[in-house]
Amino acid sequence: MIVTAGSSVKYNTSTNSGRTFYYEVQGVLAKYDGATGASVWVHDFPEDEVKSLYNVEAVDETVYLTGRLKGANIDPFNTGTYVSSSNAGGDDDAFIASLDVSGASGFVANWVVQVGSGGGYSVKAVGEHLYVAGYLYGPSTMGTCTMSGEFGGYLAKLSRATGACEWARD
Repeated sequence: MIVTAGSSVKYNTSTNSGRTFYYEVQGVLAKYDGATGASVWVHDFPEDEVKSLYNVEAVDETVYLTGRLKGANIDPFNTGTYVSSSNAGGDDDAFIASLDVSGASGFVANWVVQVGSGGGYSVKAVGEHLYVAGYLYGPSTMGTCTMSGEFGGYLAKLSRATGACEWARD
């Protein structure tokens, strides 16, 4: 998928599919010059940490991503904070990330939020907020928001500036 931000840059995410015993996808984020189409930079996320990128939303020089991460003591967005996905890194967790993509050599993470065991499928910026949706395998807590996981999916409203959860429903 390609998302534009203004007239000068374009952002692309893609997944590569392979088939073993189960379906596995992985993600790439790329920045292109909107006027010429020339590649500015490409970041291939470690497939043993970011299992998939499902959706991207660009607002000016900030990109919001959602998908799945997995692993123990990982830092896939180079924040300096190591995290583990659910079940001591054994399960996939949904995530939402805010990335500053203004640089010529790559992104800088503003913040990353783990949702819980599941996957993030959609992110949409509206004003100063993000609306995110995905699926859950069980109970989840995002800051002050708690979800039971009873219905298998979630919808949440986050602050674009901080990633703080304002409300969440499942």
